[in-house]
Amino acid sequence: MKNESTVYDYMLGDPPIVKPTTPLGVVINLLDKHSLSGLPVVDDQHQVVGFISQKDCIKQMIQSSYHCEGAPSAKEVMTTEPTSVSQDAGIYQVADMMANSTRKAYPVVNQGKLVGIITRSHILRALNDYLMTCSLPSKQ
Repeated sequence: MKNESTVYDYMLGDPPIVKPTTPLGVVINLLDKHSLSGLPVVDDQHQVVGFISQKDCIKQMIQSSYHCEGAPSAKEVMTTEPTSVSQDAGIYQVADMMANSTRKAYPVVNQGKLVGIITRSHILRALNDYLMTCSLPSKQ
């Protein structure tokens, strides 16, 4: 194995974010617009306080739309205390986390502040890049 890249090398920097008070409809529009499976929820200090996934939104929207309850805010739907990864984490470490979890994305932090998001697609791109640089014996 050659020198391993870090999450920072493949993450989406400066991702769209939402605040705890963001209406769920706005969250859904951002997920769709940016083709993401989830978004970090941050406080005023840019610290991650939650994560809201498409699955979280679907579960809530089934109930809200069926009962015409109105759109809740992100804080009512988000996963609190989500697992974050350091921008300095190795790609294989995060690939292993994703391979053993249903999570499709993780917030990326540096010194406790959100700096990006890493998705399964980013990890697959990194792993494919590694594979393409391998010195494989030629097939004859």
